[in-house]
Amino acid sequence: MGRQTVRGRVTGSANSLLAVLLGVSIAAWTISSARAQSSIDDVHIQPRTELPIDSQMLVGGLDSGSKPLKVLVDLVLVPVTILDGMNRLVRGLGRDNFQVFEGKHPQDIRYFSSEDAPVSVGIILDVSGSMQDKISRAREAVVDFLKSANPQDEFFMITFADKPEQAADLAAAQGESS
Repeated sequence: MGRQTVRGRVTGSANSLLAVLLGVSIAAWTISSARAQSSIDDVHIQPRTELPIDSQMLVGGLDSGSKPLKVLVDLVLVPVTILDGMNRLVRGLGRDNFQVFEGKHPQDIRYFSSEDAPVSVGIILDVSGSMQDKISRAREAVVDFLKSANPQDEFFMITFADKPEQAADLAAAQGESS
């Protein structure tokens, strides 16, 4: 019985020692965690450092010691598209309807042209039963729109009632007719 008592005391002492060490470890972890918290103003992401520019990366393989190219130009193209408040193209504008400035200095408009640039358009047409009374007017509107188009414009049409279907690829048809 004497041995069992000694073991019980040693085991009890070991458990007490373990409990103290565990408590110290938890306290140390809590203190270090509290110190690891930073203010919201501290930077958490390091900014990238700039890499040196390699001469091979420059356009045309120019070295960084070359001088910039300066050229005097007499003509600058300024393409514009004018839309009204309902997002429709405004036609019929001329040179007198525009002003061009370089800084605060007005510039002469020497050449002016109006061009109809080609576009690609998708037409989606509702052919469901709800359009029964309106379908002929809708088809007429599509035909009129196509007649007024630039010959280089591309079109496709999708009709839908229950499911969408490609009704026509008018890009090919347009090309064949011209």
